Amino acid sequence: MTEEKAQELLDSLRSGELASLTIEKEDFPVFRGVFTNQEDIKNFRGTAKHYGSIVYTYEQDGLHNKKGLQTQSFFLEPARPYNYEQDEQNNDKCETSAISAAHSRTSF
Repeated sequence: MTEEKAQELLDSLRSGELASLTIEKEDFPVFRGVFTNQEDIKNFRGTAKHYGSIVYTYEQDGLHNKKGLQTQSFFLEPARPYNYEQDEQNNDKCETSAISAAHSRTSF
């Protein structure tokens, strides 16, 4: 595959002339060089298949999944370090409350 052929195939996929485009393992290095320079790269979706082939499709807005629903990226917040000092203070308060409650029940 040549760079010109790769660009032609991407343009055909983008325009809707092709519904999907299959790139074989041996053509991928040349194709990738052209593919990564596309301004609308996020609108292309590649699905890996057996033996190194990839099937590409094009989605006009680039934000929808196969069901046509908008997808949302999210990231988990990093875990906060455990505050042992705060935990000890909370345990002390709990123990004090439990002792106070026990004494108030046993008072005559």
